[in-house]
Amino acid sequence: FLLTSQGVRRLETGGTLVGAFPHATFEQESVQLNPGDTVVLFSDGVTDATSAEGVPLGDERLAAVVEVLAGSTPDEILQALLDAVAEFARGAEQQDDVTLAVVQYLGMPGPSTD
Repeated sequence: FLLTSQGVRRLETGGTLVGAFPHATFEQESVQLNPGDTVVLFSDGVTDATSAEGVPLGDERLAAVVEVLAGSTPDEILQALLDAVAEFARGAEQQDDVTLAVVQYLGMPGPSTD
């Protein structure tokens, strides 16, 4: 997901698991980041996390959590997402890892005045 002052956008361009297949090809997309923009990266284990009833968290539930977090710090976003997955799963045994990374672009430093 890309969180900007304009809202939240799901980044869709991608491909298969990086490094899993020696001759895999991948689609590319360029996105211009502005200072304060935040990127939320996650493994399929996040959206595949299941409740005790066997219902997956899914893209829509994850997107709803991310949208509420717009404007939060990367640490706050990361912790809130981990908490949301844990709450949804409520101790149910999971079949995959839950991996998240939250990165915020602060902008390019200006020229040194030294």
